Amino acid sequence: LVSGDASSAAGGGAPVVPNEPLRLSYASTRGELLAPVAKGILVEVARRVYAQEIELVREPTARDGYFVTWLVRTPEPSDDAGRENSETASDATTVPAEGGLRTLRTAFERR
Repeated sequence: LVSGDASSAAGGGAPVVPNEPLRLSYASTRGELLAPVAKGILVEVARRVYAQEIELVREPTARDGYFVTWLVRTPEPSDDAGRENSETASDATTVPAEGGLRTLRTAFERR
């Protein structure tokens, strides 16, 4: 798996564009066979480690060299915003997006 910012930081991939949403791309020697497993792992890590609900929305076209590219989104905040656990909260923020979802932005992308 790779995100646009991770590959750029390593000197490859697409350049980092400020205020762009987080996109994750998946490649494997098995094609896209295990993409649903990778997606499930990412959703669970966000939920268990960062106390953050996310949705991975599959892009119509995958990034060059990958089988699947997802746009990472989070739900709109609700009135029970006090449920966030400060010990497990992420430093990621969200920005408005279509369809009642918010697009996840990492600290790296906010610089």
